[in-house]
Amino acid sequence: MVVFMLTVFTALVLLAAGFLLGVFWLRDEHARLTALREEVGQKTAMMKQLAHGDGAAVTPRSAVPPTSHPHQAD
Repeated sequence: MVVFMLTVFTALVLLAAGFLLGVFWLRDEHARLTALREEVGQKTAMMKQLAHGDGAAVTPRSAVPPTSHPHQAD
């Protein structure tokens, strides 16, 4: 009888642990996908602005100073 109870208890503990791990994994995936959706939405808005010719929101490449590369010879 004791062996049966230990078996059932172990199975229930493992099921509960698996369920909790699944809940935490789903929560993390939901947060990651929400952040990705917001990032894509911001890029889409910027692409729409550029497509309509509103270039005031973006700095032209000629206005950005060049960066020096320490591993390249001048």
